[in-house]
Amino acid sequence: MKRFLVIAGLALAAGCDQTATSEPTASTHDSTTVEASPPSSFPLTPFSQRYLQQARRHCASALFEAQQLELAIHSLLAATTGDNLKSTQQQWEKAQARWLQCSLFSHSDGPLDTPEAGDPFAFATRIGNWPASAGYVDSTPEYPHSGLVNSPDVSLTRSSLLQQHLLTAPNETSVGLYALEVLLFGANASRTLEELTPQPVQPEQLDTPQRRRDYLALLGQLYASDLKTLVARWDPELASYPKQLAELSPPQQQRLLINGLRLRLLDIAEELNALEEEGEERSSHHEQRLSVPLQALLVLAENSDTSAALTQRVKALLEESASPAQSDKDTQPEAAPSTGSTLAEQIESLARELNELLGNPSNTVTASAQQLDGQQQ
Repeated sequence: MKRFLVIAGLALAAGCDQTATSEPTASTHDSTTVEASPPSSFPLTPFSQRYLQQARRHCASALFEAQQLELAIHSLLAATTGDNLKSTQQQWEKAQARWLQCSLFSHSDGPLDTPEAGDPFAFATRIGNWPASAGYVDSTPEYPHSGLVNSPDVSLTRSSLLQQHLLTAPNETSVGLYALEVLLFGANASRTLEELTPQPVQPEQLDTPQRRRDYLALLGQLYASDLKTLVARWDPELASYPKQLAELSPPQQQRLLINGLRLRLLDIAEELNALEEEGEERSSHHEQRLSVPLQALLVLAENSDTSAALTQRVKALLEESASPAQSDKDTQPEAAPSTGSTLAEQIESLARELNELLGNPSNTVTASAQQLDGQQQ
């Protein structure tokens, strides 16, 4: 609700700016005074157009990989073999990479940040809530009877699983990509074929492998379905968000979208800080969560006529994130900013300067927006 108020407030401000400059005009045919109607929308800035194009393209790629994952899950359940399990896990990795690209375009009061009618969670929260507690979804070596898999009182339906999502803690993930990860990989990447193969049980016993299979099949279907809906919400002709964005003045469009990118960078920095506090090294899993959104930002920067400084900064961060997980001080490249010694601090620095980097007066994408902003002030 807070995000709806933000975008509504910006739209109201835009309307006030227009109304303040409107003057009544008189008809030359009679004495009736007619007040000029303010325009109902502004043109989308080139940056806004590029942002929408990139968001839809990346989320469409995420949809394709989600559909491939759903097919792989069907094949795995039809023939539960080691090869099928491995290929399904590999497809999950591809699906995660495409989702992380799509996730760059969150925090902008857009399709990723708002729920469908009747749903309690925004798309980003439902699809990609991370981290997921393995013990909340399934059994673990320490707690072999834990998790929703071992809770027959929880029906395996969309509505029931959404009721369990984030029930009492932020890592209680019951749906989406990272609940799928738990079911496919198991706790500590220890999933076995036996755990996915139905076993003969007594009538009063719970067939845990079958329930795990049912849960896996449902989440694969829901994940692909959610992404299909998400892609449609970026449609420039049919969806409401591009039209809502056009209700904002060019400077307001710029501020909204850049602030969304800034908040997504801060999310990444927060994850890195949490790892450091826990004394953990960056795994390949964490590397992907760090680097893939930055790669999507680099594509947006390189194709939007933005300042070269932003492109250089992102490339420097990608270079460092790909280096061996040693001390951040040891791996800091010479081109990196000197505002912080750790990778998280460098990302935080980039987030703080993002508006300036994307709003350089010499930048043809943002110059017209800044000029209009100055006129309105």
